[in-house]
Amino acid sequence: METNIKPICETGFKIPGDNGHAHRTDTGWYGKGVYFSEYPAYFMANIQGATQLLLCQVLPGKAYQCTKLIHGHSLMKSYDSHVSLCKKELVIFNKYHILPQYIVHYQPNAG
Repeated sequence: METNIKPICETGFKIPGDNGHAHRTDTGWYGKGVYFSEYPAYFMANIQGATQLLLCQVLPGKAYQCTKLIHGHSLMKSYDSHVSLCKKELVIFNKYHILPQYIVHYQPNAG
């Protein structure tokens, strides 16, 4: 959501579960972390009217490949992140592994 971009740039990402912070949309299909994708269209299809995208660098470390939905699960032991079943989503659990880099402004395709 575009309204989140400025606060994220000012204070960083808030990880669900840290200091009582909760998920804003759901419990997280692949764990309670912050979701990223290298495929912008994957997420943009679900956001109506958005015209900005926050491009970030993330450090996935040792990633756990999910084999099923693990709603709201914490980070798997001995891993640093989770990868979704379709391999298009990366779930990060440590705010220090996320570095916002650019705010990309775009116009949705009308056709």
